[in-house]
Amino acid sequence: MKCFIHRKKDAIGICSVCFKGVCEKCIAQTEPIICKSCAEKIKKGEIEYPVKPSYQYDRYEKEPIEMKVGISAKPRTKASKIGRVKNIWDKMHAHQPLHIDNRISFDIVTPVALFGMITGILMGIPLLSILFFIFIPIAVLLSIIYIRMENDYKEWVGEKKGMVTGLLVGIVTALVSLVIFIAMASYLGPMLAPFFQSISDGSLVGQMIITLASSNAVVTFGIIKLRFILTFTLYPIFGILSGYYFARKLR
Repeated sequence: MKCFIHRKKDAIGICSVCFKGVCEKCIAQTEPIICKSCAEKIKKGEIEYPVKPSYQYDRYEKEPIEMKVGISAKPRTKASKIGRVKNIWDKMHAHQPLHIDNRISFDIVTPVALFGMITGILMGIPLLSILFFIFIPIAVLLSIIYIRMENDYKEWVGEKKGMVTGLLVGIVTALVSLVIFIAMASYLGPMLAPFFQSISDGSLVGQMIITLASSNAVVTFGIIKLRFILTFTLYPIFGILSGYYFARKLR
């Protein structure tokens, strides 16, 4: 086979884009072979980079080749994206035995502050706050996953560390939700109070439900005190239980 441009020269390969024979003067890149003409078109965005063959997967993932014309040789293919997701999944569910980390260190500060504040804001919103038994476990689960990500999935989060993380998430959530409750309940609470008062019997349990739902008609010192006791009791308890459960479950 002769080169498509230089008819007198033997071709050393076939361009993987235009499928024309190319000599050593016309080639812009090897593995896969791309001629200079197609390389320029790829650089300008006129055509797409050819899909890499399956037998070249490992090499491309480890050693991306740069074209002579400055085009990235690593294609954006569906297979490479799936490979990255699979790599993260394999790290999260490693088959080899990993060290169980029960050290109480500063790596729990960021997830506790982040997810605790977000959950606290949600728990301060009237009516939504009554779903604390759903949002707090989710916040603890995300915190444990975040801690594992910071450690590059090289260690499991132990039960002790999971429980401390859950406790701190519950405390931060309770603190932030109390502030949001004081700020918002006086505005939105009176709108929701008639509904909750109609379904409660006026007992202490009914008052506790109304307070947890941030739906008090009037925010008094007694209501704030009751809210403080309920949130700083229930939220940390749910956080501790969630931390213990997810620390074991994720292993």
